[in-house]
Amino acid sequence: MRRTKPIDYIRLLKNSNISELVDIGEELESLYFKWKKSLEINDVIDFIEAIEEKYAHAIEEGLGRMPQSIGQFRAYSLEEYLYDITSKVLKDNYSVLWNEKIPVWNEGFEYGIAQDIVIADKNLNPLVVVEAKVEVDAQRLKAVLMNFSLLKMTKKPKCALVYVRWNADEKLKFISKKIAVDEIFDFNRNSGEVERYKNWLKVVLS
Repeated sequence: MRRTKPIDYIRLLKNSNISELVDIGEELESLYFKWKKSLEINDVIDFIEAIEEKYAHAIEEGLGRMPQSIGQFRAYSLEEYLYDITSKVLKDNYSVLWNEKIPVWNEGFEYGIAQDIVIADKNLNPLVVVEAKVEVDAQRLKAVLMNFSLLKMTKKPKCALVYVRWNADEKLKFISKKIAVDEIFDFNRNSGEVERYKNWLKVVLS
């Protein structure tokens, strides 16, 4: 299970000695619990956009970290949303793992890769693997394809990519599905795609 979560970033802001950062932390906390309760994709996107646009500079200063903190904050938020809706769909029939490492090689040496969301059977064999990306560019897509290819070489799970913004060539969606991606979902304020994802899970796990 992922150790650092969006709520941890929020608490850092709320515990600041700077009143502006405390106020930002409280507003982000309100937006966070709004989508945690509703599980509506528009509420998640409102939260992500507040992180990366409205409060980006203040968050960077408040967290005392490099600009990558913003990227991690929003990425973990999309991952958590995906974990929540996946767990709700599957209930207790499967194990839903968040950012757990999956072994993909054990001949002569062991090698494992961490995936955003893994749906496993009772013996923890991966059945479905889902990667969540707020922004997909060519470089990030290559990393996803590499990981999925390694997984399919040994474990053969169904693999999906969930994204909010696609900044790569659109033709790569077609090519990706020829290489290692079974399905791609655009979650950018698209509740229909969220429902399609849920239905896809039910089909591939039936």
